Amino acid sequence: MSKKSRAKHHCARRNWNVKPAGTYLFLNPALNTQSVNTNVELDVSQQQDIRMHAWQSYAAIASGSISTIDNWAMVTTSMNIALLLAEYGYGVEHQDVFVRAQEALTRCYIRGTTKHVWRFDGAGVNDVRDALELHDQQCALVTHSDIAKALREIAQRVAEGNVFEVEAIAA
Repeated sequence: MSKKSRAKHHCARRNWNVKPAGTYLFLNPALNTQSVNTNVELDVSQQQDIRMHAWQSYAAIASGSISTIDNWAMVTTSMNIALLLAEYGYGVEHQDVFVRAQEALTRCYIRGTTKHVWRFDGAGVNDVRDALELHDQQCALVTHSDIAKALREIAQRVAEGNVFEVEAIAA
């Protein structure tokens, strides 16, 4: 048995339990229910929680040292919500920034699944950082119902298969 195959058999496989809504549901589990009055803006602590988790995940991926698919999922969820909030009118002029960030996250996903290294490329670092800064500004303006609506829309789009397609890359 070669060294590679021996190492392959001894590596622990992790079953990452990625939650697509991440911090957003952690902040307020009531976002899933429609009976709660959610037409109030996010308070300062909720905004800070969203920012903190997104920026920590971004920093982990940008450094490339300790990043995982969970970090990628948190940043991806933030970008998906940011794009939907832009579609709802919160920074509609910045939709292209969010799309570029999603493309960078798609490239990161390809790198992570093929090479097991979860990090951004050069342009991706800047694109995602710019989008996260805009998302921070969105969080200061949105209401709970906007976030809940965006989360439901994300789940619906994923169920319909309306996602970024990962194309095969020639080696």
